[in-house]
Formats: sequence, structure tokens, C-alpha cells
Amino acid sequence: MAGALIAWLVAGTGMLMLAFVFQTLAVRKPDLDAGVYAYAKAGFGEYLGVISAFGYWASAPLRLDPLDAGSGKRPPPRTASHRRRA
Repeated sequence: MAGALIAWLVAGTGMLMLAFVFQTLAVRKPDLDAGVYAYAKAGFGEYLGVISAFGYWASAPLRLDPLDAGSGKRPPPRTASHRRRA
């Protein structure tokens, strides 16, 4: 239980730091509106902008919650107690 709590705290802190990074970038560069690609391109050039956009795109299936994607949660397995009795 303690390990799960620590993992949640670490992940939550990381997400908060990432949100602060994007907030700072949005304040410093309000003209950029294409997300990760625009920030990487402005800072590191066209090539790394494309690479960062591709990495963001390629990791999208790993981030999606199955319930949000609609591919869904399977119903619980049926057991003998669920069968209709004649």
C-alpha cells in the first residue's frame, strides 16, 4: 500500500511539474499554438520538432484509458451461479 502511495505522489508531482513547464512556455511564447511540436521547433529546430511530435503521437495509445477510448472494459466472466435456472 505504501508503495502505491509513493508511486502516486511521484507521478502526481511529475505531472504538476510538466504543467508548470507548459504554463511557463505559454507565457513566454504566446504566439506558439501548436503544442509540443511548436515549442520543440522553436527551441531546437525543425528536425527535433518533428521527432518530438512523432514521439508524442506514437505514445498516445499507451496513454489512453481503455474506458475513455470506448474499447472498453469486459464484463465479468459468467460463472455457474449466473446461469439461468430452468
